[in-house]
Amino acid sequence: MAAAEAQERDVPVGRLAPAEIQRLFDAYALVQAQDALQLGETQYGQFVARMKALQDARHRNHQARLKLLRELGQAAGAGVGDSVLRERLRALREHDEKNAADLRRAYSALDEVLDLRQQARFRLFEE
Repeated sequence: MAAAEAQERDVPVGRLAPAEIQRLFDAYALVQAQDALQLGETQYGQFVARMKALQDARHRNHQARLKLLRELGQAAGAGVGDSVLRERLRALREHDEKNAADLRRAYSALDEVLDLRQQARFRLFEE
């Protein structure tokens, strides 16, 4: 069964797909954060959901930014007109602004679950 699933994803048997590796890292970070923050039982469920939302926002925005950068690189190398380059740069700038707002919302939601000391520990933990 695992071999069939690996073949469907074009991943050699015994190897994990990049998305699976990322999920494992995310799960590990979640466990480490729980330990570092000394979360209470009442906090844990909400923290997990909000931490996953933060992780998802980061991954989603990172993938979108990479796509925009690829498009910008192709346009810059293709000798296209300035208007196309301006448009690609505008799209990247708008994405970065949206990303910053998404992350602020995710951090605010996470902070609602944590006390002040835990918020400080979480910022330190992330670094």
